[in-house]
Amino acid sequence: MFTEIKYRKSALLLGLVALVFVIAGCVGNTSGGEEGDKSFAGTQFVATDAAAGAIALAVTSTRLSVGATTGFTVTVTDANGATVPNVQISCDTEEGLALIEPTTGEEMTGGFGTMSGVVGCEAPGSFQIGCRLPIGGNKRKFQRIVCEGPVPSGFTGFSGAGGGGLGGGSFVSEDGGAGGTDTSGFSIQSVKVADDGNLSGDGSFEIDTSQGTCGTPPDTTSEPFFDSFLVVKVLNNLTSEVRCNSLTYTIPNSGISGFSTSSSISFVGVADANGSEATFVVHFMDANSGGKLPVGASSNIGSIGFRNVSVRLSCKTDLESFSVSKSVSLSFDNYSRCTS
Repeated sequence: MFTEIKYRKSALLLGLVALVFVIAGCVGNTSGGEEGDKSFAGTQFVATDAAAGAIALAVTSTRLSVGATTGFTVTVTDANGATVPNVQISCDTEEGLALIEPTTGEEMTGGFGTMSGVVGCEAPGSFQIGCRLPIGGNKRKFQRIVCEGPVPSGFTGFSGAGGGGLGGGSFVSEDGGAGGTDTSGFSIQSVKVADDGNLSGDGSFEIDTSQGTCGTPPDTTSEPFFDSFLVVKVLNNLTSEVRCNSLTYTIPNSGISGFSTSSSISFVGVADANGSEATFVVHFMDANSGGKLPVGASSNIGSIGFRNVSVRLSCKTDLESFSVSKSVSLSFDNYSRCTS
């Protein structure tokens, strides 16, 4: 009995000694030096300026026809140039360039450190797409895409697409952020036209300048032909309400007496404070038997094709009066409004 107990104690002692050596072997020298690299820079992705590495944005085609689409790819690398999976990327576009995929603007990089998407041209012009890393990374890239006309007949954009959050590329000063007082915090986000009788929709970039007929002779009816309205979306980041009381438009080389057509239109539009958005629908053109007559003009406007129409809003707060402007490419042509 005594011998058996003594043997068990010896075995237990040998086991404890072996365990100590195993633990010591596991500890080893894993610190990478006296202090080690506590930021883990170069061995994993860290969202800081020093260690975030880089983000690259590539667009398949930077020149498209209106209505066409193209792909883009975002690649994230760490400080050593290795691609980084499972990092959330946020992308957005300027108004006129639709973000078709991902519609929410956010997606994780895959196993090879990349994410891909699709954008589409909704209007003629030059628009940017921008993508960035998480806020801590402070890394972002932009690419410009040129969209060329004409707008395909009946094309009204890409249903369900996102984007447009970059506005028209206009700069907003630091005091123009939400809660600011600088009037640059009030901006026009987009300008479109309602030309199909639907004043509650998103609008388009097409103006039908001539009324035709629908159907096959002798069973024909007059083509639906409506007044045209400018649909102006604004963003008010000021701490006070903004009231706009007039809109001035200019159509260059309008074909009316060989000059530009410009006029001021009175209306009342109110945008609430602190980051509120508002949409102003302003009567722009009268439909008549001869075509479309711009408000304030003496003659109808014809099928003159694309024109960069400028729009200026005259507005005021409780403290001051100011104006904001934006240009948009509109197509003046003989579009069909027949439903069948």
